[in-house]
Amino acid sequence: MASTDSRSVAVLVSNYHDSGKPGPPVAVHLNISGLPGGRLLLQHYRVDNEFSNSYERWKKMGSPAQPNPEQYAQLEEAGQLHLLESPRWITSKDGAAQVEFALPRHGVSLIRVTW
Repeated sequence: MASTDSRSVAVLVSNYHDSGKPGPPVAVHLNISGLPGGRLLLQHYRVDNEFSNSYERWKKMGSPAQPNPEQYAQLEEAGQLHLLESPRWITSKDGAAQVEFALPRHGVSLIRVTW
C-alpha cells in the first residue's frame, strides 16, 4: 500500500501469514519510482514483536491484570510507532530509489521518503 503528496511518499509493507506460528523473515527489495532526483530522507518504522508493540511488552512483564503506573507508562511507550533505524539519506537515480530490508513474519514496515 502506498500514498504520496507533493513532498513525500509512504509505503506500507506487510509480511502477513495465515499461520500464527513464527517463521523466518523475508527479504524485501522495494523499488520506489516517480521520485525527484538527488538526496532523499528515508524513515523506516516497524511494528513487530520487538517494535511498537504494547501487547508483547505486556506479556514480557508477566501479563499483569492491573498494571501499576510504571508498567502503564512502559506499555504506553511501547505502543507508540518506533523507528527501526535512524533516519538516513538515500539517493534517487533516474527518479527511483531502492530500499532493502528483512521483514519478520507478521511484521509491518512503514517506509517514508521525503524531499
